[in-house]
Amino acid sequence: MRKTKIGMMAGLLMLGTVCASMTVCAGETEADTANYLDMKAVGYSVKNPDSWEGLKGQIMIQPLSAGALSDDPEVYMSMLIYMPEEGKESSQDMMALAGTITSPGIIFTIKGDKDRIPDVMEELGIPTPEDADKIRDDLTKIGEADGYQFYALYTITDEYAASLNEEDREEYNSLPELVTEELEQSVFYAPVDPLLGLVGQKISFTSEDLDGNPLTSKDLFAENEITMVNCWGIWCHNCVDEMEELAAIHTRLQEKGCGVVGLEWEQDPSEEVYQEARDLLAEKGTNYPSALMPEGIEIMDCISGFPTTFFVDREGTILADPIVGARVDEYEPALEALLENGSASETETEKETASDASYKVYVKDEEGNPLEEIAVQFCDDTSCRFGETDEDGCAEFEITQGNVYEVHILEAPDEYAFDEEEVFTTDTSASEMTIELKKAE
Repeated sequence: MRKTKIGMMAGLLMLGTVCASMTVCAGETEADTANYLDMKAVGYSVKNPDSWEGLKGQIMIQPLSAGALSDDPEVYMSMLIYMPEEGKESSQDMMALAGTITSPGIIFTIKGDKDRIPDVMEELGIPTPEDADKIRDDLTKIGEADGYQFYALYTITDEYAASLNEEDREEYNSLPELVTEELEQSVFYAPVDPLLGLVGQKISFTSEDLDGNPLTSKDLFAENEITMVNCWGIWCHNCVDEMEELAAIHTRLQEKGCGVVGLEWEQDPSEEVYQEARDLLAEKGTNYPSALMPEGIEIMDCISGFPTTFFVDREGTILADPIVGARVDEYEPALEALLENGSASETETEKETASDASYKVYVKDEEGNPLEEIAVQFCDDTSCRFGETDEDGCAEFEITQGNVYEVHILEAPDEYAFDEEEVFTTDTSASEMTIELKKAE
């Protein structure tokens, strides 16, 4: 499994570590993006449920993770959220209702043995009254692509159906047929982690604090050698539950010249909402600054769950893949590793003292010609760095001798074929490697 995350498991809404976000980082597929929802994190584009013929209520499809939830088999999941017509007009915020509405189904994206799905559900703590054999029998295959298979598991319940009026109950009970028909028309592809490849990019914004005072990311990040940027919302109980510990972490980090900054996100902001946020921060004893999450920042659009925590240097450069979910036991070890390895904004002299060697990754075509501007990711056990090949086809990374690193090609010109999942491992006795890219067929 690629070590592209500090936290290897992104987390689930149902596991109580992460609150799902309604935003999924957009990506290009052959689907018409105006009429389709692109579920990059789970590998399919489906026609927007708002246009599903005959649907009177409302359905939302929500990825439950920012990465694979299980290694063997490789499993990704998304959940169907259904609002009957009776309550549709009063639903201002489906996120607030997601925890109380009975899901009519779960969509699995799997690369491996589908018969392991019940075991994976049990390992992830997903409650189900069904026995393993019934779950396996009830899986409905809806598609396949790039070595992945896609299955729907419908969770229609008599108890929830009985709580609906006759018209809504009829639609609720017919959802498996409707959903299957629509999902089978999806465009399927290999899942893409929406947060993959952000290392080396910068978070830069102008916003304001919860009292309306203007502030900038430059001012916030300049205070610390490394800043933990914690993205949260008052509707996210996991975010709220970790606040007191975040305050304690912030206090401890100050001794090391580091700190925490909160970015508060609301789908429907108002003065009443902001007052609730201010009261919450006071109640939890937070001692770190919080700003309103800025709009129009592409990196923020890639957030697939809350809380999400970034690690940035004084310039706002992202130093490691984000931690998704309330994982307070992982924050300080990640920070310690970054402090030990050095931040992305160090001077060349500081870099020379932080590591004792460099490793060169050359990328060439089949004829041995160097390939320029190839995006390369270089990972150790705790974080990943990003680089581009120069005119000699070389991307160079500082290393600690004796350590093993994993190398991935993230981006290349369209005329060359590559697999983002392919891993190239460094040899402790070597100081360089060459990766050959072949022309796409």
